[in-house]
Amino acid sequence: MFKKLFNNEAGVSPIVATLVLVVVAIAGAAAVGTIMGSFSNEVSDSASAGDAAQSSSVEIFIGGSSTVYPVSLALSEEYMKSHAGVSVDVASSSSGTGVASAGMGLVDIGAASRDIEPEELAKYPDLQAHQIGASAVVMVMNNASGDVMTDLNMTGADVLALYNDSTNGARAGETVTTLPGLNTVAGTYTVVKRTGDSGTQDTLCSYIGLDDDIMESDDIQAKELDGNAAVAEYIAGHDGSIGFVDYGFAQKYGLTIIGVDCTNAEAADSDNVVAAINGETSPFPAGMTRPLNLITLGNPSAIAQSFIDFAKNPSNANYYEDAGYFAMVDLV
Repeated sequence: MFKKLFNNEAGVSPIVATLVLVVVAIAGAAAVGTIMGSFSNEVSDSASAGDAAQSSSVEIFIGGSSTVYPVSLALSEEYMKSHAGVSVDVASSSSGTGVASAGMGLVDIGAASRDIEPEELAKYPDLQAHQIGASAVVMVMNNASGDVMTDLNMTGADVLALYNDSTNGARAGETVTTLPGLNTVAGTYTVVKRTGDSGTQDTLCSYIGLDDDIMESDDIQAKELDGNAAVAEYIAGHDGSIGFVDYGFAQKYGLTIIGVDCTNAEAADSDNVVAAINGETSPFPAGMTRPLNLITLGNPSAIAQSFIDFAKNPSNANYYEDAGYFAMVDLV
């Protein structure tokens, strides 16, 4: 059943992502055997990539992070052009779902825009992360009304207050009347967060010192949206909305970037982000950067390794650039 749902990526990826999320969050270990019987991997670990390419039944299923999704999708389309008989299907959900579904064997390759967490490794000790690139998280807002802001920069403490303050923060409701650290006129500003276990959200929470479980809870009453694209689209279309997205989505949707602990918003340009990723001196905070990982359960099968190698190939760096990310060739 699951494999049939994967066959039409464009039409069913949200359904697949929802099903996997339900499996991970609700079904539990008791149902894993039954589910895996329906969602078994047709790719033999012993098959060579060359042999696999000759088979019309070879499929690679990739699921997880909405951040990794755009580049995974672009890479999959290019990979299939040069690997006849291989079908690569990509589903977008969240980093947590990507890691868990890889650990449960529900996908061939999981996707996460963060490292595997210790508790995940404790549950699935055979998980392996394969870094294919890197990116960064930025605060963004829609300032169409033209409020005067002399400095588009917030401190980490300002961002923490925006979400966690019980008087004029998202703990008090979905909207706030002022934005900490920004010279805005009093008004109504909608605060946005992510739904569920998001690598983008985890990166922000880690940087500002807010427990991600608290951010995911109903205590933080910000507007919940599922995925980078949904957040970016909402903020782009709603004046006075503020939230966080991956750097590439901010660029794609033309959102106003607010620097976090930067000298100014211009610090969040690609050169400074790469410098921060590489551990070099940069006005962009290194704590707001993160890896783009493909996740496998144990050593990758031959065909999965073939795709991972393809994703790391310097000749495919343009797909990362197109998505606003940074390929391994861009990094130290």
